[in-house]
Amino acid sequence: MPGYKTILKAILLEMKERDIAYYPEALKDTTCAMLHNEKLLNIFVTIVLKKTHAFDTQAVSCTCELISSWFTTIHKNNQLVPPQFDYTLLFKAIQMLLDLDHGMSTAKCIWMLYKIFHVIPIKQRGILLDQLLGKAKFYGFFFHWSHNVRMVFYYFYFFQLYQTLLPSKDVAKGAH
Repeated sequence: MPGYKTILKAILLEMKERDIAYYPEALKDTTCAMLHNEKLLNIFVTIVLKKTHAFDTQAVSCTCELISSWFTTIHKNNQLVPPQFDYTLLFKAIQMLLDLDHGMSTAKCIWMLYKIFHVIPIKQRGILLDQLLGKAKFYGFFFHWSHNVRMVFYYFYFFQLYQTLLPSKDVAKGAH
């Protein structure tokens, strides 16, 4: 497509130079539209994660929303997350936000997981579940001091894990 490389370069430069909290809606929408080339997902996620400081609540919130929208777009386009996607970087960022124990940032991170968990391949989901459901983490989130973190974790646990991991009623009825 004529001009594709020029447009992509301009988008990437804008993403690198602009503060994440001030990304215009047009830039967010354009990045989602560009994900018809799913290989860009890794580049986009890497840019925003490397620019985000864990203690900047506004940047963390915007980053989590952007990552959620990108993964959701990949899913809506009936695409898969590219096999070369850097899960190590994403999971390190998630671990950092969960260990930070900042009520708002931790809740935003778990909410992002709630929104994208079904898009992540099964192997990587297992790694993520090990991070979230170890005894210390599970009970820490289940009885968290922040009401928001507790509620988001309950939603994540029930609607993403409990419903996904248990067989459906139709399957259970067929077994009897």
